[in-house]
Amino acid sequence: MAYIFKVFFITTPRLASKLSDGNLFRMIFTLFSLWYFQVSRKLIKYTKDYKFKFIYHKKTFTIYLRYPMDVAVLREVFVDKEYSWFPIEKPKYIIDLGAHFGDTALYYHAHFPQAKIIAVEPSPENFKRLQKNTKDISQIIIVQAAVGEVTGFTDLHIDKSSLGVSVQKRSGNETIIKVPQITLTDLLKEFSIQKADVIKFDIEGAEFSLFNNIQTEEISKTFIGEIHLDLTNIELQTFKNNFSKFDTTLIKIKDHRFMMRAKLKE
Repeated sequence: MAYIFKVFFITTPRLASKLSDGNLFRMIFTLFSLWYFQVSRKLIKYTKDYKFKFIYHKKTFTIYLRYPMDVAVLREVFVDKEYSWFPIEKPKYIIDLGAHFGDTALYYHAHFPQAKIIAVEPSPENFKRLQKNTKDISQIIIVQAAVGEVTGFTDLHIDKSSLGVSVQKRSGNETIIKVPQITLTDLLKEFSIQKADVIKFDIEGAEFSLFNNIQTEEISKTFIGEIHLDLTNIELQTFKNNFSKFDTTLIKIKDHRFMMRAKLKE
């Protein structure tokens, strides 16, 4: 009961406030819209995508929600502001690795509407949602692929949750499919980008192989993303060594998970 109270009367109102740009009437409408969505999923068990309209940073977005967890994801991005670190004032190129259904891509687009955002997502289901949620935004370019050490194909482990997608084996009960994989170097070459301004990553353990033995300072000026120590036996310092030419900050999210912010040293 305490959890339900917190979700419906604390976290959801906070999210509605952020997604209405301070307009009281819009906030009330957004709040009821989010309440309806959550009730329709948990009690009525609707599965059809729910059209959700919101305003953030003076921009209007229309996206399609599917799972109750989608609301938690929006909260992390728009309320908790996990990615609200902007060391570069006007980035031209932003790479979103692990784009999910487009939450962070939309967040970055709201703040930097002139930036080209390359949103990369390997899961076929998530990619369809990403495509649906960003189809009217020309500055967001989507790529269906995993990112890794080599370009080719890789196994993707898909769990029941849309968040449980990884090239790493997790519970052992996942569905395994083959998906395209691309290196960061090849990704930048494909879009004629010499160096990204921002690379955001939330790729469920793939970060350890992705950044291994590459010159990160030649790929991007800044990095921000989650480090999943619970999905590897690699030490945190070993991972951090990949960013020796960056000023790095580590923020503990939960046990064995950290948010890393890294800016190339002057």
